[in-house]
Parts: sequence; C-alpha cells; structure tokens
Amino acid sequence: MLVYGDAERLENARDLGAEITQKLLGLQGMPPGIARHAALVSAFIRAGELAQGLLDIAWKMDEADDWSADALASSTLLIGLAGMVGRSWAGCELQCGEVPVEQLNQLSRSVSIRTKQGEGYAFYALFPEGYLLAAQRSGLGPQTVVLGIRSIGTGLAAMVAAGLGADSMFTLRPHGHPYHRQITVAPGLAARILADPQAHFAIVDEGPGLSGSSFGSFADWLEAAGITPEQIHFFPSHTGDLGPQAESRHRERWARAQRHSVGFDSVVLNRTGFMGGLAGWVKTLIGPLQEPLRDISGGGWRQLGAADAANWPPVDTGLEKRKLLAVSATGTWLVKWAGLGRMADDKLRRGHQLVEAGWTPEIAGMCHGFLVQRWAEGSSLRQAQPERGWLLEQVGEYLSFRARAFPADAAGASLGELYEMARYNIGVVLGEDASKRVSMALGAPEALADRVQPAHTDNRLHWWEWLVTPQGRLLKTDALDHDSAHDLVGCQDIAWDLAGAAVELELTAAERTSLAQKVAAAAGRPADLELLDAMELCYLGFQIGLWSFAAGSNGGADAEAARAMVQRYAKLAAACLSGHSPPTPNQFAGAR
Repeated sequence: MLVYGDAERLENARDLGAEITQKLLGLQGMPPGIARHAALVSAFIRAGELAQGLLDIAWKMDEADDWSADALASSTLLIGLAGMVGRSWAGCELQCGEVPVEQLNQLSRSVSIRTKQGEGYAFYALFPEGYLLAAQRSGLGPQTVVLGIRSIGTGLAAMVAAGLGADSMFTLRPHGHPYHRQITVAPGLAARILADPQAHFAIVDEGPGLSGSSFGSFADWLEAAGITPEQIHFFPSHTGDLGPQAESRHRERWARAQRHSVGFDSVVLNRTGFMGGLAGWVKTLIGPLQEPLRDISGGGWRQLGAADAANWPPVDTGLEKRKLLAVSATGTWLVKWAGLGRMADDKLRRGHQLVEAGWTPEIAGMCHGFLVQRWAEGSSLRQAQPERGWLLEQVGEYLSFRARAFPADAAGASLGELYEMARYNIGVVLGEDASKRVSMALGAPEALADRVQPAHTDNRLHWWEWLVTPQGRLLKTDALDHDSAHDLVGCQDIAWDLAGAAVELELTAAERTSLAQKVAAAAGRPADLELLDAMELCYLGFQIGLWSFAAGSNGGADAEAARAMVQRYAKLAAACLSGHSPPTPNQFAGAR
C-alpha cells in the first residue's frame, strides 16, 4: 500500500544559517529552564538539517560520500552544539561566547539545499538527549569512530560523539531499495574512517524500522573492510528487533550486537533533578500536578469517553503519538507529542489561531516537544447525534476558516502522486479492473493541477474527531498536525477536507454540493466539484492504505476494526467507480 511519505524542504543555506545564528544569540537573553533548553535543541536540529543538506549536494555530485571542508565544519559545529545541549541538560549555565560563528559562516552560503525533517523528532518522541546519555553509559571512549546515518543520524551522531568526548564524526548517506540499502564511500573518506583498525565503531541512527538495512549496510561495509563484529556498536532509538523485512544475516547480527539505547521513559518521564522531567516541564505551564501523569497513548484515551469498548472508535496504534493526561488545580490537560524544532513552533502558532476562533480547547503552551491543551469534555458525533443542518453549518464554518486562515506555501503530494496512490491502493483491494477504472475516472493530473490552492488542511474529519460539548458547541480535536503527519498527503487544497467530510459524515449528494459551495464562497473562489470528485476518490484510496497498515500492526479487536474500515472504504470506492450516489446518513459508520 502507498501511504507513507518522506517530505523534503527546499531552503537556502545562507538563510538557514542566519536562522540558526539568531536562535543561538536569542538564548543569551533567556532564563535557565526548559524553554531555553528547547530553543537550544531547536537550533541544534536545524544545524543538523543544514549539514545534511550541504553534504547531500556533494554526495549527489560525486555519487559517493567523501571528506570535505563542509564535512569538517559540520562535524565541528554539530559536536560543539551537542556539547552545549549536554551542558544545558545537566543544568549548567550556558556561556555567551559559545555560538560557533566560524563554522556557521563557512556553511552559510547562498546555495539551495534540500533538508529532511527527522521522523523521530517529528512523530515518535525521539529526544537527542537520549543519545548523549546512551553514549555516556556505553563504556566507549573518545577514540571511538562515530558514524551517523544521514538524515537524522547527522545530528544524533554528534550527540554520541559529545557524550563520548570524541572530537570528530562522519556521516554517510545510504541509498538503494529501502529494504536493501548500501553505502558508497570515496577512498579518501574511507581512509580516515578506517585509520585505526583496532578502534571501536559507533553506528548512529533512529530506528531500526521495517528492515534495519541502513544499520546493516554500515556494518556490512565495516566488516568487509576487516572490522570485527566485536568492534561494532549500534546506537538505535529503541531496543527492539529488526522489522519483518530484515535480511536473515542482518537479523542474526542484530541479535548478538552491542546496542546502546536510552528510551523515552528514562530520558523524559523518570528524569529527576534539574527541570524535573515531563511532569516538571508541564508544571511550569499549568501549576503543580495533583497526581502522576497518566499515559493514554495507543488508544488509551478511548477509556475516558465511552465506557463500553463496543462503542470505541478504531485506532492505528502504530501511528498514534504519545499522549498523557495531566491534572492540576487549573483543570485536566492533554499533554500530546507535537515534535521538536520548527514544526512545533508552527503548530503552536496555528493552534492559538484555532483557539481564538473557538474551534479547539485552550492551549497552555509547548514544553520541549509536548503541546499542553485543556482536556475537552463532550460527546462524539456518534454519541451526540446532533441535528443534521446544524452540524453541516458548523463543519462548513470550520473548513471555511481553515481555507482562509491557513494557506500553505506548497502542497504535499502532487495530484499525480495522489492519483497513483489511489490507483494502486484501490487496485490492491478491488482488483486490476478497478485500478484501470480509477485511472479513467481521474484522467491526467495536469488537467486540474493549476486549480489546486494548498492550505494546512485538517486531513482527519472522522466522527470521533469532533466533540459536542455540554454547552452545545462543536469542537474539533487533534486539529493541528495531520497535514504534517508521517504520510504522503501533506497540505492539500481544501477540497481534500471537503472529500473527507463527505465520506466520514456520510453526506448526501445535495449536502456535499452545498458544503462545497459554502466553503468556496468563504474562500472567495467558485466551487470546484470536478476537483472534489477527484479528491474524494484519492481520499478513499488513502484511507484504504492507511487502515490496511493498521490492520497489520494492530492486534485483537483493533485489527478487526481496522479491517472493517478497509472494507467500508473499498465499498465506497466501488460505488464511486460505478457512478452510484453516496449512501444516505447511517449514524456515522465505521465504529465497531
């Protein structure tokens, strides 16, 4: 199934360098605490993206990784910043003269680079501080050769090097099939990496994922050069095994390998001393907690709504972000992972706009990757069964607000990519003939491409994503970041959300048209029903893929519910391809 995406961002290295410098200089006027530490980590992450983008230019030109002035400056810059992060994490005062101006100036030149957002930083509550702690506890010394797997491994390797006291590191770009990665190292760089054949080697990255082939490609290269397995150490983000697509030889090596990892609980939840861990961070926003933080991740939040599990909405436990519940004298609050760095800043800004417009609950603030938002009491649409006209009026106003308030600089997946995703995913469940009919129904993406006006769309309009409060207000939950999720959709024309509303709220043909006209009028444009038709078929294809993955990763009743979702979307796709009208409202299907 086609579901996941790996978004890149086109940036100017000079502008990015100026942004990093400004972030670092801004630290000097901030008091010690979690806000200043988070700002420092944000600068460090952006510096890792700057280094990654520049090193990837050279890699693409030479078709191999080599040693260069940029590689040296990147190593010095990032290890220096990692040391600052380590001292801040330990509670030490930052010194005003620590901004590494020389290396930043060297890397900050007017050239376009493609930066990649670290998945762990964005989606999986990965903290770079955990790699510093893992290095400090590993027993390895400063002579260890540190190898980072680009992209996110660029910065993580610097954290390991700082933790070991090493003064240099190297990063390499794996390439090839995702399940069979390999690396290409120029002779000059290979000689530097392998200068001491008796050294220990630290391979650093997030993951491993489905195959672990990136880790495996580095170890393969080292062993081919004569390095023994006993000299190789892995620094992953978790202690689990390789995924189901791993080669048997990589799986066998991983099982006996020396691995060093410090997880989320040790880094964040159970941290004591300076800054006091997540509970201490949250305290700065909402006051002292009256009880320990309660983890409601992986669908645990459903227990706070309907007591009967039969009425719970389906979840994808593999993609759910970390969520906790905090209770203080100021009330009950949701503490949800929002990401580190630039992404968190963007979400917080949009979140405050949604609060001011009355669509989401109050936001207390952000604390080092976690958004703290008041817990909203209310009933889901399936429980409340609000009057139909009122609901459609409210949904129309919400989507109109998003279309006006959140224009995006660029779209996520192109229409061509969405069309290919729909053709493939629908074909998997309905057969080759259905795939051909999808292609015929959608036509050429060029016909509609210039009509797409990207916005920060909601991308999640299912019945359980809405609450009707006891005061009779409609609130949208989880409204900040599905346009920047770990999938290929991204920011789309508001027609994507109109298609989502049509499918998830089971709109009749007349309701669908009326909603599209209302939102179009608010956005100052004519209703584009042709684009809406195309987006609806693509939306169904995406949901088929999304819930197919959930059926494979979930267990028990949640897997069964995910399979039911796939069947529902497949049935709707078949109806669209047959030219049938949408079904009449049926109390928001999809629950088990």
